[in-house]
Amino acid sequence: MPVVLLFAALVSAVPPDAAPPRTRTLVLKPEAAAEDQEVARAVESLVAVTVARIQALDVLAAKDVTQMLELEATRAEAGCKSSESCVAELAGAIGAELVVFGDITRLGKLSVLTLNLFDSRAGRSLGRVSVQVRDSEQLVTALPPALVEIFGAAARDRGFDPTPMNPAPAAPVIPAPPAVAAAGPPVVPWAIAGGGVVVAVAGAVGVFVGGGQWLAFSDAVNTANNPDLVTTKEEFAAAEQRMDAAEKDYLGYGQLSLGVGASLVAVGLVGAVGGTVVALMGDAP
Repeated sequence: MPVVLLFAALVSAVPPDAAPPRTRTLVLKPEAAAEDQEVARAVESLVAVTVARIQALDVLAAKDVTQMLELEATRAEAGCKSSESCVAELAGAIGAELVVFGDITRLGKLSVLTLNLFDSRAGRSLGRVSVQVRDSEQLVTALPPALVEIFGAAARDRGFDPTPMNPAPAAPVIPAPPAVAAAGPPVVPWAIAGGGVVVAVAGAVGVFVGGGQWLAFSDAVNTANNPDLVTTKEEFAAAEQRMDAAEKDYLGYGQLSLGVGASLVAVGLVGAVGGTVVALMGDAP
C-alpha cells in the first residue's frame, strides 16, 4: 500500500517530542452520509482541538498527515469503513497508539454521533460513546464530556488526566443592554382613572339637571290633577300653564341631560375603575 508507506515516511521525518513522551493520537473524520459531510469535518476539527488540550496526548488529525483525499483513498484501498482492522493498519503506519474514529447517522430528528477509541498496539477498543443531539451546533458542548468519558480507560492505563486543559475560549458574551432606570408610577392608567372621575362627575351634573326638570314636570302634573289644590278656574288655568312650561323644559333639555348624564356616569365609572386597577397592577413588584 504505497500511500500508507508515504504516511510512515512523513511521520518518521517529524522529530520526536521532548520528554516526557506523549501518546500519539490519530483523529479520523467520522463516516457520514453526503448531506452530513460538512458536519463530519466540523466534528473532526472539534475532536482534534479538544483532544489536543489533553496534555499527555500528541494529536495528529487526518488532514495534518496529508491531504484529506489521500487518506480517504488509503482507507478505500483497505476495503473498510472505519473497521478496527483498517484503523489499526493506518495507525501503525503513522505510529499512532490511539485512534479516534466513528460515524454520524440520523435517527428521526436526532443526529447520532458515535465515537470509538482504539488502541492500535493492544489491538482492542478502549471505549465507545454515543452523543445524540437535535441540532448539530449542540455538539460543541456535548463533545468534550463524551471525549473525557472514552479517554478514561486510556488514562487509567497510562496514568494521565483525560480532562482537557486550557479550555477553548467561551463564546463571546453579548453585552446586556444598559439598565433602564426604574419607572415611576404608571402615568397613563392613572390619567385614565382621573379622566373617568371627571367624566362621571360631569355625567352626574347632567343627571341632576335632567332629574330636576323631570321632578318639576311631575309635580306640575300632580298639582294640575289634584282637585284639592286646584278649586277655581283661575287656579286650574295657572296649573295648566305651569305644567305646559315644565313639560316644555323637560322635553327640551331635561330629558336629553338625563340620558347623556347617565351615559357619562357609566363611561366615567368604567374608566375610573379600569384605570385604577391597571395602575395598581403596574405598581405591584
